[in-house]
Amino acid sequence: MRIPEKKGDAEFFSGIKEKLAHCPGVEKVGVNACTGSVLVIHHASPGQIGEYASQQGLFTCINLEPMSRKTLFDSTEDVVRQLNRRLERATAGELDIASLVFLLLILSGAYQLLRGNVRGPAWYTAFWYALGIFSRGSRDDLDEGEDLIDFGDGE
Repeated sequence: MRIPEKKGDAEFFSGIKEKLAHCPGVEKVGVNACTGSVLVIHHASPGQIGEYASQQGLFTCINLEPMSRKTLFDSTEDVVRQLNRRLERATAGELDIASLVFLLLILSGAYQLLRGNVRGPAWYTAFWYALGIFSRGSRDDLDEGEDLIDFGDGE
């Protein structure tokens, strides 16, 4: 849990640690006043711990949503999705990132052939493979399904 309002208050976090240790279902409590965080190892539900903390006057507002961590891949995916949406809007849906990269690679390949360079490709192949891996590693495609219809009957 994070309690940013009390960040740096060692006395507060010491009290939290002591009081939460007596909560039914709590096995161990760790606190860090510098980061304003509390780590609770438990077999109770988060709601039970939140109720106990509220009854003890420790804190009354608790966000029971688990903290999610974004990986580098997730952050990159978010950026690519935003860029893809902008590109699609700018081209009235005619282009997306994959088709733009495809066109650029075709043009680059043709340009290299016209120059007489028949050696193996370099940077653009690496980018193309990276895009392919990225596309397969991300969700089904770059469409977030905004235009899908929910019929409500499992279809």
